[in-house]
Amino acid sequence: MKFILLLSLITTFTIAKEIHVQGHRGARAVLPENTLEGFQYAMDLGVGVLELDLAVTMDDQVIISHDPVVNTKLCHFNRKNFPFSLLTLKQVKEIDCGSKKNPNFPKQKPIPKARIPTLAELFEMVKSSQSSFARKVQFNIEIKIFPQYPSLTPGPQKFAKLTYDVIKKYGMVERSIIQSFDYRPLVAIKALDSRLRLAFLNGQSLPDFVPIAQRLKAHIISPNQHWITKDQVQALNKIGVQTIPWTANTEKEWAHLVQIGVDGIITDDPEGLIRWLRKQGLRSDKSL
Repeated sequence: MKFILLLSLITTFTIAKEIHVQGHRGARAVLPENTLEGFQYAMDLGVGVLELDLAVTMDDQVIISHDPVVNTKLCHFNRKNFPFSLLTLKQVKEIDCGSKKNPNFPKQKPIPKARIPTLAELFEMVKSSQSSFARKVQFNIEIKIFPQYPSLTPGPQKFAKLTYDVIKKYGMVERSIIQSFDYRPLVAIKALDSRLRLAFLNGQSLPDFVPIAQRLKAHIISPNQHWITKDQVQALNKIGVQTIPWTANTEKEWAHLVQIGVDGIITDDPEGLIRWLRKQGLRSDKSL
């Protein structure tokens, strides 16, 4: 009953609200994460942003992977927790990361022999795509740094430069958002090009997100969906900062986030979220 009342309030008071939909690692509720096939699927749905993660190979190639090591739960590889920093791109391309089904997503369909793409390959796919959404889709790119394990990735300055070089080469500066839990790569990449938008991924519950946003000059704060309140969203909006939480996958979670006024939602199920927003009379094409 409470949930029905909540939906009623959403429809009544936020009918003109636009919610930006971000496909988390593509659309891993349906297809293997961080694969070109998953990104193509999410883009065809009309998501505003493709959310993805980066790692770097031994030969300094920027690849798309949530983990800095080969995740053998998702990929066929004969060594557990083996770092990408000790593999060349050629070796990475031999790894099958599509045949195994993620047990956390029962509807996920395997894509046998799907390979780990480079950031360059994603941009090339989008540029050559016939999808009507290809010309405007944006990219939320996470630079993953692990201060406690410095050998797993390049340092923040080098990682930022490698990432920026690819973004610049493909003319995607205006369409890219750089996110990180670590403020250092955000500072480093902003120094390379002030046009890049920054999103701070918050790794802990905080009473006030405003000082962080102001200190970093961040455009977006992306907290865990359970760590943000309506008052905090309003405070961030007052200083021109958007709130885009992660990772909400159910109607109950989406309803709560819309009710507190977030600007966008990062989800593993972009098709479900887009369909749900339409049912509520809400639009899912807000520009960041």
